[in-house]
Amino acid sequence: MKKSNLLAAGLLVAGMCLSTSCSDNTFVAATPDEDVTAGFDKPTLALVNESGKEVNNLPGTFGTYYLDIKAQGKWKLESTTPFLALDRKSGEGPARVKLLVGSNWGAARTGGVTLYSADAASTRAEGDGTTTTVNQTSKFDPSDVKDLLSSNKGAGYSYQPYSNYCLGTHIQLFNMKNLAAISDSTGVTFLTDEIYPVVEEEVTTADSEESLSSKLSVAASVNLNFNAFSADVKGAYNSSSGTSNTKQYAVKRMKSYQYTREIDFMNIIAMAESSEEMEAKLLAPGFVKLRNDFTNNIKKATATTPINEETVKKYCKSFVDEIGPCFVSKSVMGCVLDYYISMDKSLVTDTMSVSGALDIKFQTSVSVEGDGAYDDNKKNSVKNVEAKINVRGGDVSQVSILTTGGTLENEDLLAWQQSIEPKSAVMIDMKLVPIYLLISDQAAKTYLQSYLESIATVPPKLPGEEQKQQ
Repeated sequence: MKKSNLLAAGLLVAGMCLSTSCSDNTFVAATPDEDVTAGFDKPTLALVNESGKEVNNLPGTFGTYYLDIKAQGKWKLESTTPFLALDRKSGEGPARVKLLVGSNWGAARTGGVTLYSADAASTRAEGDGTTTTVNQTSKFDPSDVKDLLSSNKGAGYSYQPYSNYCLGTHIQLFNMKNLAAISDSTGVTFLTDEIYPVVEEEVTTADSEESLSSKLSVAASVNLNFNAFSADVKGAYNSSSGTSNTKQYAVKRMKSYQYTREIDFMNIIAMAESSEEMEAKLLAPGFVKLRNDFTNNIKKATATTPINEETVKKYCKSFVDEIGPCFVSKSVMGCVLDYYISMDKSLVTDTMSVSGALDIKFQTSVSVEGDGAYDDNKKNSVKNVEAKINVRGGDVSQVSILTTGGTLENEDLLAWQQSIEPKSAVMIDMKLVPIYLLISDQAAKTYLQSYLESIATVPPKLPGEEQKQQ
């Protein structure tokens, strides 16, 4: 079972913290001598800085601000945009709530936070609520962001950083420096870049490490159904007790990103086929040579009767070994926190699922309290559930206490997500495409596709298994 929700950055974990128990640093009541409720019927709020001065136009850097709330009864807050993260979403009476404003990678942007009355007698209708508008300037030149993130990490490149899923190709495939200029002159789209803040949360559960591994691969690699290139779940768990057949597994993936690049490889290949000159401009020289050699070898091997299948297989294997089985056609740059648990199946009951245990275990690691928190009995029931954390991207020091078994404040988690900048972004999601789609000759493409499908049916060898078999 997989659940993926697009959330505003403030909705990711702040929703676990409800009305009664946050610290004074998170939720500060107004001055007792001030009658903030006099003379108004509708709750109001204002955006202020640390000194209490009202602000509306904010710089493009990450920062912490506050919402001053004047209300007589219970209220709720909703962020209308992902770059505005609320440390608290509900309360009662006058209050001050922290608002974490994310680093802006793109153009100037506008968002807002809306305050609603939450009394039992109140009903929400269109036009209800009070909204404060937040304007944020740009910090980075969008073209500089694209150059930084695509130069050695983005879609279309082969020399990627470490990935849990697939290392893609071993050589460069496209002549990236020429794509934008040719696209502008011809009007044909080769690259699509998008800078927009997004926060996602995914929960995946499975009955085995292998099953979870396969599910994670599909989740991170939309177009790839090759189990042979699946995630290294054992590396994440490194279980210290029990055997895998007595365990159930789950992972919560918390992702924050602003930059996505997609390469339209079909348009590139189609234009490359129009002339040798265009092929040289669009495709990397090394790839052109290997592709042509492979096509010619397949033609020779299939010209004999009967066809020597072993020779064909040898050429396919050599091509895949030199180039790789797949390449990245879409990349997502940001930061990700993976929170894994392994749970003994004997602990699974009608009232305690593996996903429920994951939620409880996570709440004991991230300091969130309130009406939605679990009681001590529930928390004690998951004490023996193993948990592992993997963090990539952003300022890892902000959340590194989790990896040592410590407790992380909710605000620190939000700050890690919102403060990420292009220089600290890593590839957290990708779309992988089989390499045979870049072969133009139909016969060579068919043989290569058949070969890749045959090796993909082989169960994946996770790290350490090769040594065991020797």
